[in-house]
Amino acid sequence: QENRMVESLMDVNDSDSVIPIGTYEGKMYFMHNKDDLGDNETRAIAYMDGDKLVDVLELKKELLSNAVIIDEKLYYAIYSEGKDKFDLYSYSFNDGEIKKLSQIDSDYIYRYKNELLYIDDNKELVNLENKKYYKLKDNSDIDVLSDYDLMIQSYISEDNDIACDLINLNDGSVLETVNKFDGYNINDDVLTLYCEGSIKNLEIDKWKR
Repeated sequence: QENRMVESLMDVNDSDSVIPIGTYEGKMYFMHNKDDLGDNETRAIAYMDGDKLVDVLELKKELLSNAVIIDEKLYYAIYSEGKDKFDLYSYSFNDGEIKKLSQIDSDYIYRYKNELLYIDDNKELVNLENKKYYKLKDNSDIDVLSDYDLMIQSYISEDNDIACDLINLNDGSVLETVNKFDGYNINDDVLTLYCEGSIKNLEIDKWKR
């Protein structure tokens, strides 16, 4: 068994929370929710500088729910109260320009082939031009493997276990299905699927973009 160490990266106030987004030009970016448990909650996009957070985009009281980084832009979803929709914005790291792009059905947003995908009301994975990539199962969770043409979909099987499909997003084919799924890891182009009582390793370098 490998020796593993957990290292503290920074201290966070007890009333705050931070959620990782990704990296841009070597900096780690986060959603920074301040005073999460109090009456004066504010939200921001921040990057880590040493052991401190530096806010780059203040969102005040807006209900920031998710964000992804694609090329030189940050895309983020703001919940629109009263409409049960999400306003999608882009923020340019180059010049700080903010644009409202669209109103979408959910805050499940993903990077794929340097474009943004989201899950619509019909449980379909689509882009902003409404190109359909995949029809999802009901009550499923997905991860888009953005460095590969692959997606992982987990769901409750007919046996009432958690199942997992590995899907090729180019053609929608299911490459692998496992049952009693617990999670996954990617290391050196090997996808490891952890299941109750077993582990499955899959070489996925041929799907790397």
